[in-house]
Amino acid sequence: MQPEMIPPTAPPLFEVRGLSRRFPVGGPFGPRRTLRALHEVSFSVARGDSVALVGESGSGKSTLARLVVRLDDPSGGTMLLDGHDVYTAEPRPTLAYRKRVQMVFQDPFGSLNPAHTIGHHLERPLRLHGRAEDAPARARELLVDVGLPADLADRSARSLSGGQRQRVAIARALAVKPDLLVADEPTSMLDVSLRAGVLELFARERAARGLACLFITHDLGAARATADRVLVLYGGMLVEAGPTEEVLAAPLHPYTKLLMAAALPGDLRAPLPARPGQASSIDPGPGCPFAARCPLVIGRCRDSLPVLSAPSPGRLARCHLTET
Repeated sequence: MQPEMIPPTAPPLFEVRGLSRRFPVGGPFGPRRTLRALHEVSFSVARGDSVALVGESGSGKSTLARLVVRLDDPSGGTMLLDGHDVYTAEPRPTLAYRKRVQMVFQDPFGSLNPAHTIGHHLERPLRLHGRAEDAPARARELLVDVGLPADLADRSARSLSGGQRQRVAIARALAVKPDLLVADEPTSMLDVSLRAGVLELFARERAARGLACLFITHDLGAARATADRVLVLYGGMLVEAGPTEEVLAAPLHPYTKLLMAAALPGDLRAPLPARPGQASSIDPGPGCPFAARCPLVIGRCRDSLPVLSAPSPGRLARCHLTET
């Protein structure tokens, strides 16, 4: 039984309990093996709360995002919305769930169909959720809300810049007034000059609407700017969690420390230094997934998986060196 973080002041809106995702790999003539994309991840998000999921590529962040918005199904665990098991309430996601949990995708060029106008993209969710009578007017209001001119509604996505497209994608996600907004690397494909504006937009909309936000990023600067709490993933596992400033100022897990060390001024996406023998997520061994890269590795790291313990109030870490 893993310890729980000190909950936010408000009751949880959305909870993830022991969520796992495994994929079978291997051809029809080769051995069938299992890729562990996500392993028993648990956390909660309150109304108005912002939680950042951080980690390098392949850590399981986007897999978790797809599970939260129900574009994929888990191999184990469950999710609760306002205390109700979402799989029991809705074995398959319905419009009611889609209205409450919305997503902003990573690629602003792939998430908008250039064959349609911006107005079409913003009106469609409104029409699907019973707002057809005022959909055109509301679409223009949404554009203004995200800092774009209303007349962009008559233009196609191909005529917009990357920053404009991402703002349209955010407006589309906000159109149905969701309770939880999942943003998967929303600034990773934007120029540095555009990132700050998009992050400010998230902060403004969150304050104005009381949104709960799950912000998925490998940019520690973006996490600091947008999140109250940080969850660090490695190898599909939660390895550290806590208040953003505390985690980034004094990380407990060796992986988080290396992430901080790899963050260069002006470019917080510098790659983490590789080490020989990096553990695979395919049929992983019994030990810590980070043992092959850890500069502080000890003998039992390779033999037993550390538990997620609470070395200090409000902090979690999955490391033998911090176990209490």
